Amino acid sequence: DGLHITSMAGTWMSVVKGFGGMRVKNDQVHFNPFLPSQWKGFSFKVRFRNNVLKVKSTKKGTEISNVSGDSISVLVAGKAITIEKGKTAKV
Repeated sequence: DGLHITSMAGTWMSVVKGFGGMRVKNDQVHFNPFLPSQWKGFSFKVRFRNNVLKVKSTKKGTEISNVSGDSISVLVAGKAITIEKGKTAKV
């Protein structure tokens, strides 16, 4: 009964890697978000190279906020964007 912490890791990975499409290729973080038609949206935070990124996907699009760290370049659906510290990029 209750929640088992190791099964929660699988749930997190299914959202971040599955629906968020997060991958690290050539030392750069990539996102390729997919929102099921029944969902209103989802969000998650990840730490990559001393940056905390908040990813939020809704029917209107995807926002990636650079919560902490230096400016960072990410790829979203194959498009390169640079996000300054404290700023949000909308895709």
